[in-house]
Amino acid sequence: MHSSDRSDLPKVENPETLATAIHYGSHALLDAGDRAQFQAMASELVQLAHTTQEPGVMWRPYEQEIFRCSIEGRWEDA
Repeated sequence: MHSSDRSDLPKVENPETLATAIHYGSHALLDAGDRAQFQAMASELVQLAHTTQEPGVMWRPYEQEIFRCSIEGRWEDA
C-alpha cells in the first residue's frame, strides 16, 4: 500500500476533535524532545485540513507553522 493511501482508516466523524488531539499530541512530543514526531504530526494536520476542508481544521497547520518558526527563532517567518 502506498503511504498516502489512507483508505484503510475509518471516516472521521468530527475532524475538529481529531485536529485538536493531533495538535496537543504534537506539542506533548515536542515537550518530550521528539521534534521529528512533532513535525510528522504537523504534517498529519496539513493532510487532515486538505482532506476535510473544514474551517475549524484548516487554521491548525498555520498555527503549527507559526509555533515551529517561533521555537526556531525565525520570528520574521512566524
